[in-house]
Amino acid sequence: MAIRGDGSLWAWGANSSGQLGDGSPRRNEDGSALLRLEPVKIMDGVARVSAGSTRTMAVTDDGGLYSWGLHLVGVIAPNVYIPDNNIPVRILGLDDVIDVSVDTSEAVAIRSDGSLWARVWEDEAQLVENVLAISVGGFRFDGHVLAVTDDGNLWTWGGRWNEGSELEMIMSNILMP
Repeated sequence: MAIRGDGSLWAWGANSSGQLGDGSPRRNEDGSALLRLEPVKIMDGVARVSAGSTRTMAVTDDGGLYSWGLHLVGVIAPNVYIPDNNIPVRILGLDDVIDVSVDTSEAVAIRSDGSLWARVWEDEAQLVENVLAISVGGFRFDGHVLAVTDDGNLWTWGGRWNEGSELEMIMSNILMP
């Protein structure tokens, strides 16, 4: 995935789960995974994009959150469902988004008010406020989330990073560029 200077989003690579978002089938006629070698335009007006191995999410200039590909657990917040699809679909119920990060099992978004919206561990995620930056990582269901808050603290939860899913501050005085 790449965002050009004009805000257009382009995709290429494997499409085994519809993660390219171009509406093409996930498999070739012979059953092999589709592999797109040439970039194809997906959508316009994109400010941020994050791609995992099976899905992609993008934030548009107007604060909309779009998703496509396979979602192992299709919820990013209570009553906010993420469908599986091979084209970008706007996530209803979650607006004013400024950043997103995804991997195989996690999806986390920041809204303009600094609130954090996470697919799992909602109770712990709600304890983290004034978020400036996020990143998710991990493998399958061992994903973890990192969040930097405006007071310079780095928070983590989930997966096996801190021997459980407990919310924990692991560093302070993080400098943001």
